[in-house]
Amino acid sequence: MFRFRKILCPVDFFPASIRAFHGALGLAEKYKASLHVMHAIPPVFTGAYDVPIGSAELVAALEKDSRRRLERLKAVSGKYRESLLLGVEEKLKALVAKAGVKQLQIDAQVATGRPFRVIPGILQRGKYDLLVMNIHGKTLLDRALIGSTAERVVRAVSNRCPVLLIPPSASAASRNGRTKKK
Repeated sequence: MFRFRKILCPVDFFPASIRAFHGALGLAEKYKASLHVMHAIPPVFTGAYDVPIGSAELVAALEKDSRRRLERLKAVSGKYRESLLLGVEEKLKALVAKAGVKQLQIDAQVATGRPFRVIPGILQRGKYDLLVMNIHGKTLLDRALIGSTAERVVRAVSNRCPVLLIPPSASAASRNGRTKKK
């Protein structure tokens, strides 16, 4: 039997991740576990307009450019980066406050980096017992072309702790052609 004491729940503020947050909250209440909510701010990619790119060289150049830009962001102690981080922190705090649960230990963290790399690092450093995260309900073609953060995270952490994936709502699944019409 599993005994969960520390639960990690990454959120991206889309409805599916808010649904995962509420699922994690319910588990934390049931097991009297602490809940750690986190958000990863991904590096900004220029161009491509979210279109999958098949050229390995171009993808490598974009990743290199993103790493360079991220380093520049890290080096800047200016108001833009700080206000972005503070804004996300405020959204996390508001999400936790809106849950209205007083007897649980809930904390929030903002990290910078690609979510599928940041989440496993936080999971390992924090020694969490359970990871609860959402899946956005992408189609098979979407996952084949651009991958899935949840799939990448599961592959990276499956040997460290259990992972609970919360599917999108039934209405979101039907918009993606995942449910059969009767």
